[in-house]
Amino acid sequence: MICEETWKEKRRSTGKTEEMHTRYTWISGRRVNKDNVFRRCTKMARFRWKIENNILVEKHQGYEYEHCFSYSWNAMVGYHYLMKIGSFLNVIAANSEILADKVQELGIDGFLRFVRLACSGSELKAERIKEVREGNFYLRFVA
Repeated sequence: MICEETWKEKRRSTGKTEEMHTRYTWISGRRVNKDNVFRRCTKMARFRWKIENNILVEKHQGYEYEHCFSYSWNAMVGYHYLMKIGSFLNVIAANSEILADKVQELGIDGFLRFVRLACSGSELKAERIKEVREGNFYLRFVA
């Protein structure tokens, strides 16, 4: 299926109205007719497109994440969750003011060792946990 759209949009930067165009293309294994084409294109295919767009960073910006890494469903699910956790930690480390200082101090490899050590629980001390729990801490992102 091919869906071509045209609309007019006012640009904020120039204030001029421009005619915009976009084209979507989908492949479906199910028959499409006049009764289901709108639902299939706007509700189902575009929703699937949004899901794919959410993992573009992992797929194309250094993580080398692709769809098939294993024939075992459990292994694929585990890999997917680990990829999401790793991506999350990377975004937090890159954009958090506190963690950015830690990354700068330790370097990327040192920071990853630090996170691994923290996640292992070997550095947990009851006094420090109580201090942090009762403290007034916040996470602020750098702009």
